[in-house]
Amino acid sequence: MMIDNKALAKFGAIIGADGGGTGGGTGGGGDDWVVGDGKTRLHITVDSEERKYVAFEIAGYKNRNNQYTTDVCTAVNWGDGSAIEEKGGSSKVTYDHTYSKTGDYIIEIDVAEEYYAYVTFGGASNTSANAFKFSYYRMLKKAEIGNKAKHTTNSFANCVSLEDVFVSDELLSIAEKEFLNCNFLKNVSLPVGMKTINAEAFSGCRTLRHISIPTSVTTIGANAFQSCNCLTDVVIPDGVTSIADSAFYGCQSFVLVKIPKGVSNIASRAFYQCYGVKSYDFTNHEAVPILAATNAFQYIPSDCEIRVPAALYDEWIAATNWSTYADYIVGV
Repeated sequence: MMIDNKALAKFGAIIGADGGGTGGGTGGGGDDWVVGDGKTRLHITVDSEERKYVAFEIAGYKNRNNQYTTDVCTAVNWGDGSAIEEKGGSSKVTYDHTYSKTGDYIIEIDVAEEYYAYVTFGGASNTSANAFKFSYYRMLKKAEIGNKAKHTTNSFANCVSLEDVFVSDELLSIAEKEFLNCNFLKNVSLPVGMKTINAEAFSGCRTLRHISIPTSVTTIGANAFQSCNCLTDVVIPDGVTSIADSAFYGCQSFVLVKIPKGVSNIASRAFYQCYGVKSYDFTNHEAVPILAATNAFQYIPSDCEIRVPAALYDEWIAATNWSTYADYIVGV
């Protein structure tokens, strides 16, 4: 399996004739994304003579049903003019490369027809034992996740310099801990049609200010946005029926939170330490949702209002665990 020449010509135009520098790097928007060809592209910056090594794992699949394969089904272009690499022979292979010079590069990952692949670039925590891995996690600036990729736990976890993410239209979920502790993540583009944001998917993305959750999403997992300190607003889609445990724990910059009327259950610590919220809007509700624990809104600001339909006010303030917040509940 080889990347076709037409695709290589297009790729060469993106990265520049010398194989580096001009096209990779750290642009802020999505205008230079290459979309629709199924490939995954990792935009990296090699900024140190001492740290020019990069590595990641790929697990190949024959189809979307998690059927591992040892076939040679993936190819990597490192974006520096070196030979394209193809690997197989194991259900999981490691691609690694040492660049000859500093600069910006785009790593292009291609997957053969009828195959899919998990790509794991991140994962290890920043400890002395993992210092070597963590050094190249810092290289990743942008990730374009193609529709031949499958999301997996920790795919880009602890990639602390990652700023921009584009997710292909055909991908239906964000995996557990996929972007955990991506401290400088600023821009995320999620596709229409996505269904699930799994547990801890964006936990610890401390500089993420805005994310547009597609209206098709029905599940937001536990701790999904925990400690997204700068996230100022998020629109919870109408199809979501429960707010999971610690889903928005520590979202300190929230101001207004509108809860869809379909939400019937709010779990423990769902909005714990959301210090900046001025109002929680439940005014479209036709019934009082279950509040699983009294700490769901713990550290609610003293001037915050929990706005509910006037017709449900008496029932709301008397409901289990809601009574803890009776002084904040306002019928409108």
